[in-house]
Amino acid sequence: MTGRRLFAGLFAALTLVSLVPVWSQRMLPMLDTANHLALVRGWHSYYDPVYHLADFYDLRVKLVPYFLFYAAIHLLMLLHFSIETANKLFLSAYLILFPLSVLYLVRSFGRSDWLALGGFSLAFSQSWMYGFSSFMMGTCFTLLAIGAICRYLEAGRDRDLLALTIFNLLAFFGHILSLVCLWRGGAF
Repeated sequence: MTGRRLFAGLFAALTLVSLVPVWSQRMLPMLDTANHLALVRGWHSYYDPVYHLADFYDLRVKLVPYFLFYAAIHLLMLLHFSIETANKLFLSAYLILFPLSVLYLVRSFGRSDWLALGGFSLAFSQSWMYGFSSFMMGTCFTLLAIGAICRYLEAGRDRDLLALTIFNLLAFFGHILSLVCLWRGGAF
């Protein structure tokens, strides 16, 4: 087996293993998640007469940090996923994207792909335990933005500048701290 095939196989296996904790139980013990899912439920069920939310609250949906999480869960619920399954799909997307964003960053720096395997161990950070799903997804886009700016500065390609812009926007809509990291790093 060649080194590339071995790496790809190991990367795929670790990706599958990282998804097991998400799908092996009904409710995930993540501290802040319930509050955010309650806000998504309020948005999603605002006009539903069963909930009577429109009687007591005003719906104010704005493009602000956290919007990525709220919109993703809301859109998945429009596809008839339960709120719990929608959250698990979002978390699964994070667990897939985080190591891929580390791989993109490692490649942008011209380093060995094998370093990206560390992304699997870093994905389950303290932020995971606290349920900071928006921040975690924003972190993925922060890493991608840093990789994109490195590639743009090295090659000057317009596609890298476009990627940088998109990743910056997604980092912002993920979480404000992701954007702060980009500002401090000079990538925005």
